[in-house]
Amino acid sequence: MKARIKADPIEVAKSIDRLRKDETKSKELDDAKKRSDDALKEIEKLKAELDAVKNDKTKQLEYAKQANVLSAEDWFYRGYAFDEAKDYDTAIEAYTKAISLNPDDAHAYNNRGNAYTDKGQYDRAIEDFNKAISLNPDDAEAYYNRGVVYGRKGQYDREIEDYNKACELGNNQACEVVKRLEAVR
Repeated sequence: MKARIKADPIEVAKSIDRLRKDETKSKELDDAKKRSDDALKEIEKLKAELDAVKNDKTKQLEYAKQANVLSAEDWFYRGYAFDEAKDYDTAIEAYTKAISLNPDDAHAYNNRGNAYTDKGQYDRAIEDFNKAISLNPDDAEAYYNRGVVYGRKGQYDREIEDYNKACELGNNQACEVVKRLEAVR
């Protein structure tokens, strides 16, 4: 069975005319056209920005650096997880990777220093705490942790000096240690 559709040209013309006169439909069509035009303008703008970035090495490096910072954060959290699991060697590797991607991350140096401390590698721990402090001189935790290591090495004057500094910076645990050490003296 075949169906044949026959359109009366006069009826088609009347239907088109009715659509043109329907203000609601016309407004909807105008709004859709405006949204379409705006979207096309935005696409052209984004294409221009993309072309600018393609030709601008500085912007490419900036993007790459931001991408590295994100992955540095991932490595930092992996290091933390391994540290919590007492897998200090793997934690140190992860923190080292985080530091290589974001060498200005004082927390990564501090945490790697803690992992070295837990392994008994005190000199390496002190190097990392020194670096954390140089990056963030107000890092009470780094002073506290370095104080712990100085105490384990028998360098008690340095230990107390770091605990005092950590206490000054608001580390209450360091303040408690200072009180106990003064009571023993």
